[in-house]
Amino acid sequence: MMLYFASVLSGTALWASFPPAELSFFAWIALVPLFISILISDMFKALACALLCAGVFFALHFLWVFEVSNYNILHHILLDIYFSAYVVVFAGLLLYVRASQGQLPALLMAPFLWVVLEYLRSNAGFLALPWGLLGHSQYTNINTIQIASITGAYGISFMVVLVNSAITAILIPPASRFLRIEFPSTLSPKKRNLFVGIVFGLVALSIAYGWNLINQKLAGSEYKISVIQPNIDQRIKWDKKSAPIIVKKLYNLTSIAAQNEPWMIVWPETATPRSINIDHELRRQITEMAVASKANLMIGSSQVQKFKLDNPKNAKYLNSAYLIPPNGDSPNFQRYDKMKLMPFGEYLPKGNKIPWHYIKVPNVGSFIPGKERKIFLIDGIEFGTTICWENIFPDFVRRYVKNGAQFIINITNEGWFGASSAPYQFLSMSVMRAVENQVYIVRCANTGISCFIDPHGRITKRVADPDGNETFVSGVITGTVVPQKDKTFYTEFGDWFVWLCLTVSIIFIVMATTNRLKGRINT
Repeated sequence: MMLYFASVLSGTALWASFPPAELSFFAWIALVPLFISILISDMFKALACALLCAGVFFALHFLWVFEVSNYNILHHILLDIYFSAYVVVFAGLLLYVRASQGQLPALLMAPFLWVVLEYLRSNAGFLALPWGLLGHSQYTNINTIQIASITGAYGISFMVVLVNSAITAILIPPASRFLRIEFPSTLSPKKRNLFVGIVFGLVALSIAYGWNLINQKLAGSEYKISVIQPNIDQRIKWDKKSAPIIVKKLYNLTSIAAQNEPWMIVWPETATPRSINIDHELRRQITEMAVASKANLMIGSSQVQKFKLDNPKNAKYLNSAYLIPPNGDSPNFQRYDKMKLMPFGEYLPKGNKIPWHYIKVPNVGSFIPGKERKIFLIDGIEFGTTICWENIFPDFVRRYVKNGAQFIINITNEGWFGASSAPYQFLSMSVMRAVENQVYIVRCANTGISCFIDPHGRITKRVADPDGNETFVSGVITGTVVPQKDKTFYTEFGDWFVWLCLTVSIIFIVMATTNRLKGRINT
C-alpha cells in the first residue's frame, strides 16, 4: 500500500510543478517515489505504480479538456490512458535492465529512456502531442533552461530525470530497510557517490552555461511591434450579426496601437469574423485600418477555398495569416496557411477509416493544411508566423528559424479552453521555442496570454488588466524585437540529443539481454 501511495504522491508532485501551480522545484524530486517503487518491487507492483503515477499526473494536467465544447469524461480517460502507456513502457524497460544488471544501470538509463519516450509521443503521427514534457515545468527558471539552445527542451527533461535518479540512488537503501522489501539495494556506496557527484556536477555546469548566456547582450536594431488582444467571445465569433461589433472592437484597439507608431500591428488567429478572400467589404475595411495606422498589419483569417464555393456545405477552409502592408496594396499581401492542423479540432484524422463516432468524437472543422512554411519579408527582415498549436512543436519552429526567420510571431485563439491552465501551459512551451532558437517570440492571443518573449525565455511584456488578470481581458501592448541572424546548435542540428539518448538506451537494453542470455547458458 505504501508503494501505491508513493506513486500517487509522484503524480501529484509532477502536476504541481507545471502551470497552474508552477512549483517547478517539485519536478526535481517528483519521480523519486516512483523510481523507488519501481526498483524495489516485482513486475506487477512496479507497472501498477507507474500506471497510477502517470494516471494521476495526466488526469490533473489535462483537466482543461472539460472546458472544450462537446468533449467529456470518456475523451479525458482515453487521453489519460494513452499518455500513461508511455510511462508504463518506461517502467517495464527499467525493470528489465534492473533484473539483469542491477539498480544503478537502471537509474543511469532512466533519463535517456525518458527523453526517447517523450520524443515518441511528441511525434506519433496524428496522436503527436508534445504536452507535459518534463522540461516545460522549468520555463520560469531562466538559468536552467538555456541548455535547450543545445539540446532542445528534451535536454532539460534529461537533467530533471537525472537528478531524480541521483536522489533515488541515495534513498533506495534506507527505503528498502524501512519498507522491509525483498529487493534490497544493490548500490555500492562508492559507485553511488560517484554517480551522485557526476550528476550534480553536470547540473552546476548547465546552470553556469545558462548564466553566461543570459548575460550576453543581444546585438541588432530594434523593431517596435504592437499586439492586440481583443477578447472576442467564442459564442459570437462566427455570428454574422456580431460581425460589425467585432470589426469595431478591432478598429478601436488598432487605433490605440497606432498611437505608439509601431512597425507592425498583430491581430490573433481567425480574428476576422468572415474570410477576407470572399468578403470584399471586410477586406476593404481592414486594408483601410492598415493604411490609417501606417503600420504593417498581421491578421488571422480563415480562408475559404474558391473551388468549393459552388456548394457552401462542402466548403473547405485554410487557417491563414495575412500580412497587409501600410500602403494597403492588395497584390503585395503576404499569406501563410496553417500547415499543422489540430486533430479533433480542425479535422478528423483518418475519418473515413476510423469509426470515431463509437467514442462520440464531435463534428470538427473542415480545414485543410497549407503546403508551404512561409517566411514573411518586410524591409529586409525575415520572420515566421506560427498559428495556434504549431508553436508547441520544437522541430516545426526550428525549421522556420533555420530557413531564415529572425523572430517568430505566434497568433492563437485559446478561448476554447476557458478559464483553465491551458493558456499557461501553451506559454511554457513558447518560452522553450524562444530559448531553443535564441529568437524573440511574439504571442498574440484572442483571450490571452499575449506577450513578448526574449531569446533567453524571459517574458518582457504581457497584456493584463489593472488587477493583473491576463486571460479573458482585452488590451494592447507594444514592445520591441531584435531580429537574430545567428543560429543555435539546436537550430542547426535539431534533435541530435534524442538520437544520442536512443543509442544509449539501446545499448543498456542490449547489455541487459546479453546478461540474461549468458545467465541461461550458464544454468
